[in-house]
Amino acid sequence: MKMAIIITALTPYRIALFQELSRGGNSVTVMSMMHHSKENRDWDLSRYEYNFVHRILPGITIPRKRWPFPICLNFGVISSLRRVNADVVISSGGFTIA
Repeated sequence: MKMAIIITALTPYRIALFQELSRGGNSVTVMSMMHHSKENRDWDLSRYEYNFVHRILPGITIPRKRWPFPICLNFGVISSLRRVNADVVISSGGFTIA
């Protein structure tokens, strides 16, 4: 089965889940809406090995002064999903297609 998972940012505590989903012949593509990590996190993701594909979606991140979370505007989400041609799309973290 081919899966596409759309998340805000790749986090250490989700890597094991994505690794498990990739077993048994499943093809998993994880798409992050933000660059490698959230600014307020000190995660070293380079020490992990992945058996899934991780892509950072093209876009821009707009910080907000009065709110702790930035606005992420991603371009090419639909075309990225079409390229993956997944059987299942899982969305996490408040992702919407507008």
